[in-house]
Amino acid sequence: MISSLFRARKPITQIAKVVPKNPQLSQKLTPIPPSIQSHQNPCAQLPHSQNPSRVLQNCSFSTQSSKFPEYEMPSVTWGVVQGRKEKLVSRVIICDYLKSLGIVPDELENLELPSTVDVMRERVEFLQKLGLSSDDINEYPLMLGCSVRKNMIPVLAYLEKIGIPRSKLGEFVKNYPQVLHASVVVELVPVVKFLRGLDVEKDDIGYVLQKYPELLGYKLEGTMSTSVAYLVSIGVNPRDIGPMVTQYPYFLGMRVGTVIKPFVDFLVSLGLPKKILARMLEKRAYLLGYDLEGTVKPNVDCLI
Repeated sequence: MISSLFRARKPITQIAKVVPKNPQLSQKLTPIPPSIQSHQNPCAQLPHSQNPSRVLQNCSFSTQSSKFPEYEMPSVTWGVVQGRKEKLVSRVIICDYLKSLGIVPDELENLELPSTVDVMRERVEFLQKLGLSSDDINEYPLMLGCSVRKNMIPVLAYLEKIGIPRSKLGEFVKNYPQVLHASVVVELVPVVKFLRGLDVEKDDIGYVLQKYPELLGYKLEGTMSTSVAYLVSIGVNPRDIGPMVTQYPYFLGMRVGTVIKPFVDFLVSLGLPKKILARMLEKRAYLLGYDLEGTVKPNVDCLI
């Protein structure tokens, strides 16, 4: 009888363990599996079968309690800070290298420099082989921001292709270092096509650009187009524009409203017909380069 009573109570005891009357009490009594700790992670590592909410309850993410807080909660910010530090260190090394060559790096403050001093050394040595000195680089230090393979070599190869001798490339860069920033396809090729469209001979393109390399920096729809259009409007033969450019390319960079038109208007006011003036400019385009107030008017006053 007594043994049967004990057997009857056994299932009740098992049910009590599965469904406790007090869940909070059960939480305290439920045995916690042995935790695993490591040197890098002070938080206990629980088996994967453990309730995720229990993991949050049993692990502490306080950086104050850890001897190695950087390993406790790795973040993207920490990595970015390290990257900035590396860039700052590289910048200091590169600036020291440039100073050792006599190059002043002050204007490079807002310029993105290469990641290593070896890349900067490659750029400096390439420019030196062209014939540029430290003083030349100091005249336009922003050229050091140009990649040798992506900027310098393609630009110089194209300039040589259109007729500028290799021996003159260094001098060309000295006179117009901004060319190293230019895109061959987007900026240089359209200017050359524009000059060819003005009937500048192919063999004269290199000569024209050596005389006035700044032409490569002008917008086609701006000063160059308007100056040509105005000269044609006063009677200059369009076929003579090409020879005029070859002789004196600087008029392509002159503004019509402030330079060319005042010059023409003054000579016309003296009684010179526009057709005669047009013939004069076709043969002597350099007349447009005379300063109106400083040269032309004083000479006219002396004659009158």
